[in-house]
Amino acid sequence: MKRGLFYFIMIVLPLLANAEEVIVDGIKYVVDMDTKTAEVIGSYNNEDKLVYIPSTVTVETVRMMTYRVTSIAEGAFRNHQMEELYLPESLETIGGLAFAHCTNMKSIVLGENVKTIGSGAFHDTGLEHIYICASQIPETYPDNFGTPDNTDWAKMTLHVPASLVEDYKNSYQPYWSEVRDENIVALPAQRFVEVKTGDFEYTLDEIAMTAEVKGYGDNEAKNLIVPSAIETDGKTYRLTSIGERALAANDHIVSLAVSDGVKIIGSGVFAHCHSLLEVFLPNSVAIVGNNAFDRCTYLRYLSMGTGVRSIGHDAFVETGGLEDFYIYAPQIPLTSKSTDDNPNNELSSPIKVHVPAGLVEEYRKSDLPNWRSVNDRDYIALPDGDLEEVLSGICRYRIDKTAGTAELMRVMSNVADVIIPESIEVGGRNYRITEIGPNAFMYLDKDPTAIFGTHSESSAIETYYSLDGRRLKSPTKGINIIRQSDGTTKKIIVK
Repeated sequence: MKRGLFYFIMIVLPLLANAEEVIVDGIKYVVDMDTKTAEVIGSYNNEDKLVYIPSTVTVETVRMMTYRVTSIAEGAFRNHQMEELYLPESLETIGGLAFAHCTNMKSIVLGENVKTIGSGAFHDTGLEHIYICASQIPETYPDNFGTPDNTDWAKMTLHVPASLVEDYKNSYQPYWSEVRDENIVALPAQRFVEVKTGDFEYTLDEIAMTAEVKGYGDNEAKNLIVPSAIETDGKTYRLTSIGERALAANDHIVSLAVSDGVKIIGSGVFAHCHSLLEVFLPNSVAIVGNNAFDRCTYLRYLSMGTGVRSIGHDAFVETGGLEDFYIYAPQIPLTSKSTDDNPNNELSSPIKVHVPAGLVEEYRKSDLPNWRSVNDRDYIALPDGDLEEVLSGICRYRIDKTAGTAELMRVMSNVADVIIPESIEVGGRNYRITEIGPNAFMYLDKDPTAIFGTHSESSAIETYYSLDGRRLKSPTKGINIIRQSDGTTKKIIVK
């Protein structure tokens, strides 16, 4: 191992007159209007498990401008509780103590443009892997505590370009000189790979073993389910995001559900999807990007899970047809001002916004964009119980954690026979299916010939629904739901 003694001069500059502090999607920045760059200075909530920093941010200062994110300030995320971190390729500088005491973070990926890492940037962290894609060794500085970085670099695995492995091994710079030679390994020759499988096109990240939806594979598919993972060439990639405008301008998509595990919905993902009627986003989604539903003029139903924390600007431009918006999050999601202050770019009544009962008054009093433009009477408390919407197989359910029951909300795929189980498992717990919603089958291309449950025989009562959700008094063309005496569903037949 190598050792060396280093000295450096730190110059502190005052905040310039042409700089301004802003908050975008829960991240705090200082933007410089002259250089059109942004520096990350912190997080709105230090307890967020996911920290996502984009390559650019668009905010209104003197006027609406886009800034390139190039640096993270000294101590920006000190003592943060993050478990996952997404850094932009535009990042060049990481300040001293930037991630100090982030003990839950196990790995970090630094892009091709990182040039400088400040003193103690990783002091007292739980890092086990550092991936550095830059074609040059980033300049580092000694820990200003006068001690090792308090991170066990001898056990750290350092992943670097193959051409730089020996250079890192021979380096006397802080951090790299502490890593054992055998723990300095080569990155994959190619980080990003494009594939097309099923209904979507993906970008695969060979470092993080993650995938992002980049486009749609079948332009005419009407009912889509975004998976939680994909398998290709014998490897499994976790799906973590839907990329910018990935599904935009598709006039065939009617209904779309996203599987749990996806965390980021990029800017303009569903923009100009004029046939889109319904979107379901799971509990894992934390960030919904700018213009996400821009001009989805026929969107009727939108559901966001418990994890959503921010919704970008102009997300709901000309979505005046939106009737029901369910938000299960235990906090009000942050929203951003429209780029042109057009009132049509925000949610507005007569939309019904369904939120946890304890948050109804907070939504009514909120001055945040979108929430402020909804009439007080149109904020509706969710039914009693600890409720969530989940995707299981090809069906979407609303589970009640308090009662331990589930309601079938929607069948999301066109099949001849749909098996409705007695129960579904969510988070290691079983939920009995006790209700079949009246609109459960309304977006299917054709009527299923038969739908059977797996319930045991017992006395039953019958109810009937038409395929568009209207309750019928007699079994004409519609859904015949046969229920058990205890209220559970035994059999459903589409006539």
